[in-house]
Parts: sequence; C-alpha cells; structure tokens
Amino acid sequence: MEKRKLGNQGLEVSTIGLGCMGMTQSYPPFPQKKDMIKLIHQAIDLGVNFFDTAEGYGPYENEKLLGEAIKGHRKNVVIATKFGFDFTGNNVGKSGKFISLDSRPKTIKRAVDGMLKRLNTDYIDLLYQHRVDPNVPIPGTKKLERLKENIGACNVIFTKEELNELNNEISKINIVGERYPEDQEKLTGI
Repeated sequence: MEKRKLGNQGLEVSTIGLGCMGMTQSYPPFPQKKDMIKLIHQAIDLGVNFFDTAEGYGPYENEKLLGEAIKGHRKNVVIATKFGFDFTGNNVGKSGKFISLDSRPKTIKRAVDGMLKRLNTDYIDLLYQHRVDPNVPIPGTKKLERLKENIGACNVIFTKEELNELNNEISKINIVGERYPEDQEKLTGI
C-alpha cells in the first residue's frame, strides 16, 4: 500500500487508516475481542499501518484492545489517539455520553500516562485533542470484507468529468438530521 506523509514531521502512514471506535463503542453489537484483534492483524497484513482510537471510546476499552492487538507489531504501526474528555460523570447529557472537554495540563498528563499503559507502548505517534482532520481517511469497520473494500477504494481513479458529475449529483442530496445528538455535536467543534 502506498504511504502518505502526515503533517510536516515526516510521519508516514498508509493511504487509508483503520478507525477502531466501532469495535468497542457506538455501533453495537460489539464483536468478540479476539475477532477484532484478528481484524487488526489482517489490516496490518494488508498494508494498513495507521490506526485511530481514543481514550473516550469505551472509555479506555478501545485503547486496551488496540494495545493488545499491536503487541509485536508496534514498530510497524502508527497510533493516533485523542484526549481531552471529562470522565467525572458530572457531565453526562441526554445521549448518556460525556458532554464536556478538559484540556488542563494535569488532564493531558493523566491522559497520556494512561494511554501509554493501555497501548502498551513508550510513545504515541499522533496525539490530538478530540477531533482533527488528519488528511488521510480513517474509516472504521468491524468486518474484513469492508476493510478490503476500503483499501480497494485507494485504487479508484476518477476522470475530471466523472468527478464533476459525482460532485454535481452529491450537491443535489438533501441531508436531513444531525450526525450526533445535540450534546455530542457541541464537542465536535464543527
């Protein structure tokens, strides 16, 4: 798989990454841990080296899963994880999820210390607060077939005319509803 440079620090990642959120949160039913570890290993075998997680997914369970899965593969993978969530339990909204962020230095230190332990590593490649545009797609999946389809998308090349037609048709779609419940939407910064 081709690689792309992420940012200006020389970090090289696969053209497409694997978002791990749905493996432990948001999209039940959740598969068995062993099946997700196998999927992560299959992704590595297929050339994916960029994996996205967050302390908020579970909370903490997703980082533990990824940490276990990359054991023995750490030098071949790039880990992106997010921090800055308030887990005190005092800030739960109607959706049942936390609704506030916390970026105080002591919170960042606590988050990073916990991440290093959960991911069983001495460094994290990309640490970002809650949400960022990594300019590399990181679709999530729990199924090998979808993973292969996502990887296959890297080989699709549109002509200028096809791309114009596609964008024209997309612009006609009336999007209805919100992506997240209101309290969660406020956390996206969008």
